[in-house]
Amino acid sequence: MSEYLVVRLKEDTSEPTWIVLDEGGNRVSQAACGPLQNAVADAVGRQVILLVDGLDIVNTTVNVPVKSRARLKKILPYTVEDLIVNDIENVLICSGERNIEGEIPIAIVARKKLDDWLSRCAEVNFPVNLIYADTEGVPGIPGNLTLMIENERVYCRPPDRPPFVLDGINLNEVFDIISFQKPNEGELRHIVIYSDENSYAHRELSLIHISEPTRRTPISYAVFCLK
Repeated sequence: MSEYLVVRLKEDTSEPTWIVLDEGGNRVSQAACGPLQNAVADAVGRQVILLVDGLDIVNTTVNVPVKSRARLKKILPYTVEDLIVNDIENVLICSGERNIEGEIPIAIVARKKLDDWLSRCAEVNFPVNLIYADTEGVPGIPGNLTLMIENERVYCRPPDRPPFVLDGINLNEVFDIISFQKPNEGELRHIVIYSDENSYAHRELSLIHISEPTRRTPISYAVFCLK
């Protein structure tokens, strides 16, 4: 059975955290935190997934009638140029497999950021097989709007949309940005919010206020405080 070492690399001075999972996503080890070199031993014989700051990666989807991967690579920069702040030659655009709706998931990252992450790993001989934005850790469940609150950040995954993270805004503003109804999206049936104890205490009143609109709709609402 394959196992994965998942390491979350933070941009600030905080030390990375990591955990070992089996191929079903079940926990094999307790979560650990410390210098990155301390995780090197856990990487032996396992696929290593690096989670990086979701604010540094733009996740979206495009719908272009191109089947050739080579042609898609040429077209993508022009398709997503409105999303790119830096010069096009300074970013890397990665594409995934087309989904059943015909959309192609893509990720956009500054080349300098990618080089920085890889350099941090190379400094301690830490191997990396795959890199994802930490927003991909938010579970995607049909019909669910899932939020994960961590300090001043809110990680969001609306139905049938790529996940994203918002920093330094209150929950009411988060809901204004997401909105309950958007064209061509899956039906919203549940709102599920996860929070640690500190974040819950900080946002408790907001969590109560945003539950009010759901009481007049068939949308269920649940908040889980994680210890």
